[in-house]
Amino acid sequence: MAVLDQYHLSGAWNFRDVGALRTDDGREIRPGVLYRSSELCALDADGQSNLRDLAITDVIDLRSQTEIAWNEPGRVVMPVLFEAAIEHAYSRFPLLPTGQHALAYTIRVVAEASGGVLIHCAAGKDRAGWIVAALLRAAGVCGSDILADYLRSNESVEPLRRHVLARNGDLSQLSDKTLGVHDDFIAASWRAVDEQYGTFDAYLSQIGVDETMVAALRRRLLS
Repeated sequence: MAVLDQYHLSGAWNFRDVGALRTDDGREIRPGVLYRSSELCALDADGQSNLRDLAITDVIDLRSQTEIAWNEPGRVVMPVLFEAAIEHAYSRFPLLPTGQHALAYTIRVVAEASGGVLIHCAAGKDRAGWIVAALLRAAGVCGSDILADYLRSNESVEPLRRHVLARNGDLSQLSDKTLGVHDDFIAASWRAVDEQYGTFDAYLSQIGVDETMVAALRRRLLS
């Protein structure tokens, strides 16, 4: 599989094909089926052309309506959480109706898509990071590969810092941990799911993702 640079969609960052991750039974996520990135609103002509070339048929935008409405030159909703609140946010998101609907909807879209699906939020690391991780877990991807893909967002700390500084002025005190991701964050979300629902499979069932939908997801994603 050709490795695409995180700036392949120029004007965005933190982009990648989520292909080639392994499942516990030795299969792999097929390339060209699932992508993730930061927001796409600033794609230049090359970025738009590259997006078309990927044959993506569905784009899932996890930003709020407020973020979308405010996203114009000179205005930005802060695309990161401050460090003290990050782990709490990760433990809450899977339990909130908005997070549960986002995951169930994303799984259905990916399972039924005729082409590639791209998932993004603002920075492409927290909401998109958790939704992609949960989707991969539903597909049977091994935990180490899920974590490795999640942590790749740390390669995008500097472009995110530049983006925030350009829009908001001097925010140089933002730490790499605030601008990046950490295994403690995703672990907090899995722990919250287990404490509330007992198992991840029970969680999926509760949010409306049944065994038939999981099977369809795996047929679509796996080699």
